[in-house]
Amino acid sequence: MARLPRRHILHLFGASAVAAALALPMAAAASTSPPPSPGLSTPPSPGTSTQGTSPGGSSPSSPVPDSSATDTSGTSSRTGTTGTTNPTDTSSSGGTSDESTSTTGGDTSASQAPKQQKKALEEATTGLDQAKNEAPKELAPSVAQLTDTLHAVGDPGTSPQDRDAAIGTAHAVSSALKVIGDPGTPPAVRAQLTGLVKQVASTLDAARSPGLTPEERRLTFDVGAKSAAALAVIGDPGTPPEERDDVAGAGDHVTQAASQSAQAASSSRQNSSAPASSPPHEETMQRLRFLATVMGALSDRNTHGGGRRSLARAANEASSSLDGSTDSGASDEKREKARRKLQEQLAQLEKELTEYLSAQPLPTEPLGKAAEICTNSVFERSVSEETLTGDLESALPGPWNKEGVKEFWKSEEAGNEALKIFAELRNKRIIDAPLAIKLLVPKLADSIPAKELFTALGSPALHCLGAARQLDQDGVESGTWVKMAEEHR
Repeated sequence: MARLPRRHILHLFGASAVAAALALPMAAAASTSPPPSPGLSTPPSPGTSTQGTSPGGSSPSSPVPDSSATDTSGTSSRTGTTGTTNPTDTSSSGGTSDESTSTTGGDTSASQAPKQQKKALEEATTGLDQAKNEAPKELAPSVAQLTDTLHAVGDPGTSPQDRDAAIGTAHAVSSALKVIGDPGTPPAVRAQLTGLVKQVASTLDAARSPGLTPEERRLTFDVGAKSAAALAVIGDPGTPPEERDDVAGAGDHVTQAASQSAQAASSSRQNSSAPASSPPHEETMQRLRFLATVMGALSDRNTHGGGRRSLARAANEASSSLDGSTDSGASDEKREKARRKLQEQLAQLEKELTEYLSAQPLPTEPLGKAAEICTNSVFERSVSEETLTGDLESALPGPWNKEGVKEFWKSEEAGNEALKIFAELRNKRIIDAPLAIKLLVPKLADSIPAKELFTALGSPALHCLGAARQLDQDGVESGTWVKMAEEHR
């Protein structure tokens, strides 16, 4: 998960903030188009629970105790366990992800999530290997590069979220390879898909560069995965040509910028004893985080209405200006001019996003699914672990707080009353526990104020508002999210 400074996500491009925050953009976009073509399916977003990549085991829909049932003194009074579990080998302490444990209440049991993810990784690798036979020879190096990345993220030390990003990317590329190899695919579309596949593979390879911080690595994986998801939009025959051009262009620009940023950070640290953490570098990370959100939103096939065309155009224009603002070969005057232009473009992109999402109807799925999508988006890349841990402390099982949460991974719906939360503790163990939705969603609302929701999460923010509205009908308020949900009606 990308970390932003505590306390809240910065609202970067409001009318009053443009001058004060020249280069810390955040926004997202949503898309509308006909259903994807049979040959190119949209992969699951990293962190989203699906049949292929979700943590294993079905979860019960039984009620979960509220905060009065949670003992935060170091043990939890929650009763029962979620999912199908096996006894823990108490001799494993600190172990790897395959030896991780799940603490749900007073019982300790083996979590199946890492094993399920390992299986999903193997399936993604097999699928990519099969699809490469349908691709042109010019893509062989890129496919090999991506396959190497899949093998590399199998290392137990890899973040579960980074591994999910690699899995989602592999699925997207596998589908794209089939379309590229289809004789009926128009040459222009084939060229765009081929170019973006190359860039995506290079970006994930750059994410493995030595010396990167966990935040830099996660961001680079995220850019690659979000851009790979756009391959489905590009390959869809129902996508208007101009829109396709802009989506492909934005994907190329963002992945190139992410690769260059990761490689530059790696090179700087290898050639210097001092860590490279300068304001320009932080600006670049914020911009890339913002544009990754945009790419993910442009790939969302569940949004409707107009506005996606202008959103794609704005994303292409802004991403194409990234290089000029950091060009070391240009004069200070030219860089400053490019920087101002980029700032204006990013502000326009946020405006486009806000208007587009504001016009979308709130999703109508059940509370459990809405809360899952919302929570996974927050866990994926929106707020720091420090902020989340602090806001969720009173709702977490006691042992989690005692050991300390290193990273929240993902959630899985367990009916309409609870989510199964997966996290990695500081002792490197993957654990899971049920958490009442009526406790979780209001605390997430504390972490992300409504005014920052669209720019922080993109289209998943609509699910957050939907969950908040359903909870409000049951008498549970979720901070400023409730008012925003009411205004959205």
